[in-house]
Amino acid sequence: MTPAELTRRISLIAAPVLAVIGLILGGNWLLALALILIAAGWAYGRTRHAIMDNVGLTLFLAGLAYAIWLDTAGIWLVAGGFAALLAWDLGHFTALTGITSAENQAVLWQAHWRMLAWVGGVSLALVSVAAVIQIELRFSWAYLLALLAILLLSYLVRK
Repeated sequence: MTPAELTRRISLIAAPVLAVIGLILGGNWLLALALILIAAGWAYGRTRHAIMDNVGLTLFLAGLAYAIWLDTAGIWLVAGGFAALLAWDLGHFTALTGITSAENQAVLWQAHWRMLAWVGGVSLALVSVAAVIQIELRFSWAYLLALLAILLLSYLVRK
C-alpha cells in the first residue's frame, strides 16, 4: 500500500468520525447516523465506480453544510470536511498514479504532498481567522468572497 492510499484510508475514516463527534455533541443523532451511512456508501461506491467518489464527497459536504445550518459545533465539522476533501483528492491522485512506475509515483507523491500541506495549512489558517473574526455578510458578498478565495487558491496551486 502506497503512502497516498494509506493517507486516503485514514482520512476517509477520520472524516465521518470527526463530523459525528461534533454532531453528537450538538445532539444531532439522526444526522450523525446519516453521515456515517453516506461515508460508508462513499467508501464502498468508490471501489465500484470512479464517479461515486464525487457523488460521495458532494453528499458528505451537503450533510456538513446542513449541520452548520443547524448550528452544530463548527470546529468538528471543519475538521471532518478537511479530512473528506483530503480523502477525495487522494482518491483521484492514486487513480492517476496507478499507471506510472514506482519511482515516478514516489516523486509525484512528494510533490503532491507538499502542495496538499501548503493548501491545507493556508485553508486551516483562514478558517481559524474566520472563527475569531466574525462579520455579518449578505449571501451575495459571502459567495463572492468564497469564489475569489477559490480562484486565488487555484492560481497559487498552478504556479
